Amino acid sequence: MIDVEKAFAKLDSQAKAQSTFMATASKCFDLNLWVFRLVGCVDTSKLAVSLKAYVKIPLLGSKLMGSCTVSLSSGPGCLLGYPKVASIRLYFKGRSLMMEASFLGKSTSFTVFTL
Repeated sequence: MIDVEKAFAKLDSQAKAQSTFMATASKCFDLNLWVFRLVGCVDTSKLAVSLKAYVKIPLLGSKLMGSCTVSLSSGPGCLLGYPKVASIRLYFKGRSLMMEASFLGKSTSFTVFTL
């Protein structure tokens, strides 16, 4: 049987690599960032991103945190997840989609991609 603490430690030690790609019209993506997975599509004609966010939980697999659409004109962006357990905030900073993430008391941020 897998030790849950070891499984979480393995997730936490995985590279927190930043995903970068230049978005093209209606390009879809499936990105793994830290313990989160983002799946969605970019609409460059509207300068918007529609996506679903998942959290990877050892022994349980991936759980949907929610979905949202973020655009350059959407203001503060969107907040998805489970308070105090796993949450992300997605927003645009300039032409870059940013993600602030928190998981079990640890937090980090990423530049997901640039339009």
